[in-house]
Amino acid sequence: DRRRRVGRGAGVGIACAVGGTIVGLTLYTVTMERREEYGLMKALGLPDRAVLGAAFAQGGIATGAGVVLGLVLGWVSSIVISLVEPRFVTTMPTWLTIGVALGAVVAGGLASMIPVRAVARIDPALVFRV
Repeated sequence: DRRRRVGRGAGVGIACAVGGTIVGLTLYTVTMERREEYGLMKALGLPDRAVLGAAFAQGGIATGAGVVLGLVLGWVSSIVISLVEPRFVTTMPTWLTIGVALGAVVAGGLASMIPVRAVARIDPALVFRV
């Protein structure tokens, strides 16, 4: 029984690491696609704090939407599974739901720091290059 719990814990840890990596890479890609816009913000004279705040807010919105969507899809899936195959127990304790949501928010916050650092290095002259 102890080995089974350790195995599940390792599986959850690996899944969290993979999920965090995917979130980080996605946020980085989206931010780099918008680098001209961030360069324009810098060229217009907005302080770095405002530009970095916009990039961090983008990551927060994406993370929040992902958490809500994931929780709703998980809830709907558990209802559908229990209707299709009543032998499967598909309950999730409230503490675990809150823990998963908080973990996702923390992972998203950490992943948002990767593109924010890239935005800090954007050259405002990037906007004027053709």
